[in-house]
Amino acid sequence: MKKGSTITCFIENNAVNRKVHLEGEAFFDVYKDAKRPFIVETKDIEVRVFGTAFTVKEDLTGETKVSLLRGSVAVEKDHLLKKIKPGEMAVYSPRRKNIETKKIDACFESVWAKDTLSIEKKTLVEVMKYLEKWYDIRIIVGQNISEDHAFTFTLTDEPIEEVMRLISRISPVQYHFNEDSILVINE
Repeated sequence: MKKGSTITCFIENNAVNRKVHLEGEAFFDVYKDAKRPFIVETKDIEVRVFGTAFTVKEDLTGETKVSLLRGSVAVEKDHLLKKIKPGEMAVYSPRRKNIETKKIDACFESVWAKDTLSIEKKTLVEVMKYLEKWYDIRIIVGQNISEDHAFTFTLTDEPIEEVMRLISRISPVQYHFNEDSILVINE
């Protein structure tokens, strides 16, 4: 579960399903139990789970996003129902009142929920997308950043300042945090 998120579990004797209510963002890894399905409720949708690993995120735009790493889930809202496959994301938009699906990098979507972050042969721009997700911060990358270098490394609990200090030693970049605590990177 991501910082600032809440999960409420509904526990009933002889329940026919396993149900939680989520506000925010969480990663789930659920074992299949045909007799007792697992359901994640958000303020807008229900996610029916059939044994799987996935993330659910309510974002600031009001959309709810479900990203599937493995297994199978169905996203429901009133009469709308979309099943998604691994590597897909279902996006519910309350403004448009629809559920759309799209192909995604599901591992990237759940990177924040892992114990380690492994980067392998990624450009600086790609690395910054991962660091933004991993550290849950906003990063602005200047337009003149070179794509000539490939980075490979693994992180566990290193502070972002230490990571940036090391990157700036091996790559011609400068960085600073602005007054809004946004990390800004330029050459």
